[in-house]
Amino acid sequence: MKIFHTADWHLGAQNQPSEYKELALPKLCEEARVRGINTVLVAGDVFDKPSPNQVTKDYLLSILTGYPDINFIFTPGNHDYADKTKSYHSLNTYALLGPFLHNVKVCYEGCSCFDEFNIIVLPDNVLKYDTPTVDNGRKNIVVWHGVLPGSVVERMDFSGCSKFATEVMEHFNAVYFALGDIHRPVKILDTCWYPGALTQKTYGCVRGLREVDTETGESEEVELNLPSRVSISIKGAVDEDTLIHRIRKKVVEGSLLKVKFNLPLSAWSSVNKKKIKEELIGSYKEVVLCNDPAPENTSKRKNIDKFSSARTIREELRIIVDTNDYQNKVEVLSSCTGYFKGEKKNGL
Repeated sequence: MKIFHTADWHLGAQNQPSEYKELALPKLCEEARVRGINTVLVAGDVFDKPSPNQVTKDYLLSILTGYPDINFIFTPGNHDYADKTKSYHSLNTYALLGPFLHNVKVCYEGCSCFDEFNIIVLPDNVLKYDTPTVDNGRKNIVVWHGVLPGSVVERMDFSGCSKFATEVMEHFNAVYFALGDIHRPVKILDTCWYPGALTQKTYGCVRGLREVDTETGESEEVELNLPSRVSISIKGAVDEDTLIHRIRKKVVEGSLLKVKFNLPLSAWSSVNKKKIKEELIGSYKEVVLCNDPAPENTSKRKNIDKFSSARTIREELRIIVDTNDYQNKVEVLSSCTGYFKGEKKNGL
């Protein structure tokens, strides 16, 4: 039997493009049907918040009811943890709907038995992984959402956690170790993977999905035909025409594009952002321009009242938020007065 291993959907995330909410999950389900797969394992962070709004919950419900032939196994993550004591709290909503949703199972910490395999969800403190199991002759799949001990996330170095992963798999006699939390595909062992973030919550995420053989633990990457969120950095001054040409040459059409400059604010203000957007918007689904000012040239912004629209203000606020100089960021935010989302604020 084969299943899909995915994680980190982060449904309801504030900056998640509408394309993913409309395309990603249906594409996932359609690909499962094409491959004859009837089970999708989501290793945590189905939602972006513990208490998602009703629109987000209704959207997921529409997917679950729209594909009754596909079974969904949800396990909790750090964003949408499941608490059995709170009704309708995050994933609990779908656990409580169990009698009406026959294709949904929420697995809490411990061992859950299915017809073809067992799902073993490890505790939050993964070092205390001595979870009781059931000896029923079925294959074991271990699931955990978090950063494995021995990882150095800052350098994306996971070579130090393979020993721990091996110990866990041997302890549970598991054929596969399904991980979540790192938003890009990462191989820990041949049978232990972070699949990546299916819906690419941010531009730093890398989409991924794995097809897993529950008998052997072997897996392969599955590519869905979805637009990618691509971020490119521009260091130093460059004229607009040259920049547009470079982008079109390097970035596949249909992508969601973020162009990050590294310019002093004085130089950033002279960039013809309107021209760049107008030239690129026909080729890409989204075009976001922002600036990460060089620290030695970062100046304090005293006033943003001159901007007339919420869209322009948000673009300028991205400059502030992306500033690496923390002290300057604090001073900028504390000194700003103006309009944000059409409402006047006394500071931000």
